[in-house]
Amino acid sequence: MDTKNFFLIDMIDKIDEANMPLIKQSIEELNDEDIQSLMCISFKNPIIGLLFGFFMGIFGFDRFYKGDTILGIFKIILFVLCIGLFIVAIIILVGFRYEDLAIVLFIASGLTLLASLIWWFIDLFMVYFGIKKDNFTKTMKAIHILKV
Repeated sequence: MDTKNFFLIDMIDKIDEANMPLIKQSIEELNDEDIQSLMCISFKNPIIGLLFGFFMGIFGFDRFYKGDTILGIFKIILFVLCIGLFIVAIIILVGFRYEDLAIVLFIASGLTLLASLIWWFIDLFMVYFGIKKDNFTKTMKAIHILKV
């Protein structure tokens, strides 16, 4: 099998299909040695990002895998805030009997949980397609460097 075709087959699940013709056109001028250099680049797998998102996305693991560390930290903070508000509301309700304050904290906890769940659901798609976009960008930059 031709090295270029092998590279394209390897990239099918890592790059959006709409970008494959551009990749194919860009590598036509490259020799086999350059293609082998491209094959040595480490690409992130969008399926793994999707699995991280589905099972651990509420904690930001999907964003850490993608490389968006700041967003991963914000996801953790939002979820910890939700749990913290819930625990404080229970302590206030049981220990101090301030029902009005406990209700406000329960509502705040519910809203932060809702925000976390909405962010988790949206990130299932954003991380999956974002990884594909990042892989495409990385590939095109490498091709450009090899052509120069």
